[in-house]
Amino acid sequence: MGKQTLYFLTAMAILLLLVCSCNRVNESETAVPETAVVEEPSSTPEPTISPTTDPTSTPEPSPTTMPTATVTVIQLATSTPESETQADPEQSAELVEQGDKFLAQQDYESALEAYNLAIELDPENAIAYNQRGQIHFGGSPVSLGSGPTLADFNKAIELDPEYVEARINRGRVLISIGRAEDAVEELSLALTLDSGNAEIFYYRALAYESLDDFENAINDLDQAISLENSFFAAYNERADIHFVLGNYEEAVLDYSRLLSLLPNFTDGYISRGVASFQLGNIDDALRDFDTAIQLDPLNSRIYFERGQMYYALGNYHQAIDDFNFIESIGFNSTSHYIIWGWGYSELFRGLAYLELEEYHLALVDFDRAVESGINDSEAYWGRGDAYFNLGDFEAALEDFNVALQLDGNYEIVYFSRGLTHEQLEQFAEAIADYEHYLEIGTDADLRNEAERRLQELRDS
Repeated sequence: MGKQTLYFLTAMAILLLLVCSCNRVNESETAVPETAVVEEPSSTPEPTISPTTDPTSTPEPSPTTMPTATVTVIQLATSTPESETQADPEQSAELVEQGDKFLAQQDYESALEAYNLAIELDPENAIAYNQRGQIHFGGSPVSLGSGPTLADFNKAIELDPEYVEARINRGRVLISIGRAEDAVEELSLALTLDSGNAEIFYYRALAYESLDDFENAINDLDQAISLENSFFAAYNERADIHFVLGNYEEAVLDYSRLLSLLPNFTDGYISRGVASFQLGNIDDALRDFDTAIQLDPLNSRIYFERGQMYYALGNYHQAIDDFNFIESIGFNSTSHYIIWGWGYSELFRGLAYLELEEYHLALVDFDRAVESGINDSEAYWGRGDAYFNLGDFEAALEDFNVALQLDGNYEIVYFSRGLTHEQLEQFAEAIADYEHYLEIGTDADLRNEAERRLQELRDS
């Protein structure tokens, strides 16, 4: 039961990562999933997009590309008389350069003002539209509207149909708004313009992932890596896909390649540790978790993953220690795993208490897990089991019913509900539950017990 949940939750975390992988920072910023920030190795090629942006976060170019602005937007704007209305491509280009400097300094308001003025002076300046689009798309404090916009990238491509950078950016936006098929088409077109661009293969892989087309995603990531063997984001992405597909050995290999490029990448060690555990390599998993703790001792994801492993191994006290530590520091991981939050941490601690027959403590954790809104069938089954062992059969029955509403194939719940119906002298319902368990149940001991109880009920 616990191990099944471990697999489910680990897969759910990685699937969530894959669904949200369009939010990854590209290779000029990090090679890591989502929001983790890692210094860029010097061997990484310059990206197509400059400054590079994450689809949902503020653009943050590499510190090595941050020149100091020496001319203000106001100075540039006032150098042109207000009465002059004709296009001025030269000054427009100068404003774009100035905007890029502001963008590199994360002065988004000034950058946006510069790009707006550049477009005003030259409405045919495709680069200005592309750069302004990155601010809108990147979720900076001056983003227009509540989400990414295609308008600027569309305009840039209209002005210059062979503008590869704008096509990549438009593909990224399409992924982020759920139009993965359109993104594949857009990025495929970009490849006809620049077939040796590793970045295009990378983003098209993300689009394929969103469509659950893992075969094509891996093929594109292979291409990206063949074009740039230090493309650490591609290694990370490919490792994640291998993990989801259950190819744990391949996942470990790719996480190892990633870590050879980014030896201080905490999440890489955590992910490799989880994959090693799935292979049964407990010592390797513990070694990676220990390394991750040395790098980031307050990263709650480490303790959550290690706690799950301890629980699956039956080391319930060690699992509880890890979940207690998470509670003491708060669920503060900077990775996407923060979405699991308190609910699942408390769910697993509750399951550990349940195994230790600490039913009152288990009940407290299951209550908090349910109140967190995770809507997990195992939380209701666990709370129902705690109620059952505390003699509150009506409450147990209610939770078992909810668990089966959430997951009608959750086999152990039928056995547990059968026991509860027996206690409430609802024998026909108990018989039905035992019979159903025997149809789908896989645990040999529980099957024998269900058959014994079923026979006693039929004989009585």
